[in-house]
Amino acid sequence: MQETILPVGIQSDIDEAFCYREDKSYQDRAHEYLERYEVSRGYRDTAVQAVVTDLARRAFQAGAEGRTETEAVDDLGEIQAELLETAAKCTRAAMAIGGGSSMNSLYIIGPVAGKPNDNKEAFVSARRALKADGYLCAIPHDYINEGTDWGTAMRISITAMLSMEHGIKNKPAFDGVAMLDGWEESEGAKIEKQLAEALGIPCRPWRDYLSPAKGAAALAAESALQPIFAPAC
Repeated sequence: MQETILPVGIQSDIDEAFCYREDKSYQDRAHEYLERYEVSRGYRDTAVQAVVTDLARRAFQAGAEGRTETEAVDDLGEIQAELLETAAKCTRAAMAIGGGSSMNSLYIIGPVAGKPNDNKEAFVSARRALKADGYLCAIPHDYINEGTDWGTAMRISITAMLSMEHGIKNKPAFDGVAMLDGWEESEGAKIEKQLAEALGIPCRPWRDYLSPAKGAAALAAESALQPIFAPAC
């Protein structure tokens, strides 16, 4: 495949979504892109992954004219890889500068009650992936003993989520809330999300906090990664 020259509109959207900016994180810009172009995403897709998917689709459509179906599909795969690597490089550069994300610490919420071992494995797995991407994370299990009744557990979890940094005046302990898969089915997690958002605390699916490459790796590690791209029908 020859060197890819992307249409101006697509290139400007790549720059807008992934190049370093002090005033706005790449996750927030990814959400803005999805809203601007009315792009829907799968339940398990991160916002950044959905942006890369849509950008590659647009590039594919712009460059497919005059090519055979096989050539076009091959080019789509290369466009996908190129865009994902571009996104990852820009994100790593932003992180190195210090502006890739203004968040350093996250409180993880999700379904607990009625799950084997209080769903601790899922919480620990998400924390491990987020920690590998540079975040400090806490989970309810850090504060709540197994067997604690629901009402008491909720009071403890909410207190932890809203706690302040020890020794630093007016500094919340957590910069954001990361939501596990299935949070919508958990009454406790829905309460925590509603309360956090009412207080201006960002709440996102946990994979949305990961850099693009790490987000894809997290999905693959769970053996749940669906094909990112499909040939246009």
